[in-house]
Amino acid sequence: MVLAGIIVDEVYSVNVVPEEDIEQMGENTSYDTSGFIKGIIKVKKGEDKEEGLVIWLDMEKVLGDLIYKHQE
Repeated sequence: MVLAGIIVDEVYSVNVVPEEDIEQMGENTSYDTSGFIKGIIKVKKGEDKEEGLVIWLDMEKVLGDLIYKHQE
């Protein structure tokens, strides 16, 4: 087991997202995401005003894959 961490310089914001604004990626997705994408989050600015989309990454899988490839 390899432990890894991430150091960031700044955090601009932290958002609480209602569960109904998250589209979970399941095993039935029609495209290959290699398991790195957990879902798509709909970010809203106002009550009914959608601002954009955020891709929710599974950082454990992303970092694990990077570490595994680095060890090869």
